[in-house]
Amino acid sequence: DGSSASDVNILSDDREVARRLIDKANSSKQQDHVADETNPLTTILFQSSHQDQRIRTEHLPWPNLPPLYLGPIHLNTSLSEGGGRGYVASQDLSPGTCVLIEEPLLGGWSDEQQENAQHILDCLLELHPRKEKVDHIFHSLEAGHPIDTLDSIQIVDMMNTLEGDAAYCEQQQSLVTLASKQQIFNPDNSLLSARDINRLLLTLRYNGFESGLYLHFSMFNHNEDPNCIKFRPEDESTSTKSIPNKYSEARTTRYVKKGEALTLHYLENPREVSHASRRKIIWDQHRFDIGEAHSFLNLPSLYESELVGGKFPESTLSGANNDSDTTATVNIEKSLDDLEEMYMEIEQAFKSKI
Repeated sequence: DGSSASDVNILSDDREVARRLIDKANSSKQQDHVADETNPLTTILFQSSHQDQRIRTEHLPWPNLPPLYLGPIHLNTSLSEGGGRGYVASQDLSPGTCVLIEEPLLGGWSDEQQENAQHILDCLLELHPRKEKVDHIFHSLEAGHPIDTLDSIQIVDMMNTLEGDAAYCEQQQSLVTLASKQQIFNPDNSLLSARDINRLLLTLRYNGFESGLYLHFSMFNHNEDPNCIKFRPEDESTSTKSIPNKYSEARTTRYVKKGEALTLHYLENPREVSHASRRKIIWDQHRFDIGEAHSFLNLPSLYESELVGGKFPESTLSGANNDSDTTATVNIEKSLDDLEEMYMEIEQAFKSKI
């Protein structure tokens, strides 16, 4: 799997430390817990072990690249949403439960990663869209058979768009040539084709977060009202610590029933973003539509939080309309971005003087 024995031992030691810390925090939380009459569930203390972590992660798609910590969750491969796969709660969970801690597989691209391209390619095989599915879709089209609408949008239309870009096609062919030269193979030992390069690009696009590409976090499905939140690892350029935290973790935001699917919002920045902006960003990167106002009627609290001047601002897949309320919301978002950038510049300037 591209890891040395010493790497595996270090990872094993880190996982054991993480497990002990989380178990200690869970014990403290349980002791301090006060009976909550609004709690509809019977939450119990979750305590793991080194063996428990090893056994449960062996059944994940990447047994040789386990997460640092796997909470009381398991992967369900028969869900009705998100391509049929996703994490579900293994027991009733209380708010604040740590369910996953993981380091990104890729935080960017470098020459070092190029040297490890075969290993990275092997890791990406389980991510959407998988090679066997892409091949099946195009074989179906060639045979004149219908395909799923979402598959048409996310795979066929996107690949056709890529193929229509002359500059991209030139880069694509250079990657095909490079893969052949470096003997980078598919699982069936065939060399990478132009379609394989397209699939890999879509895999990075659809599964990437702002802070990088994660294998196990990619198994979470999106929800506009998620029951979990993902915290980003610390940015080395802005962290005040000598050794920044390189891991990302997910915690529950409310009570979650046993068997309930665990969801995240694919926008990693936790601050408020308007419906119009979220809709455009999600469509641009992931090619699915979170919907218009009527899609939120079954989420009253979320619907109310979106109201501007007592009405739900209209939006399109290309972003906000030009009405005054929506424009004001977009301007607020831009102002927050500017303030965040100014804060980071001031913090960096202050650190450089210490």
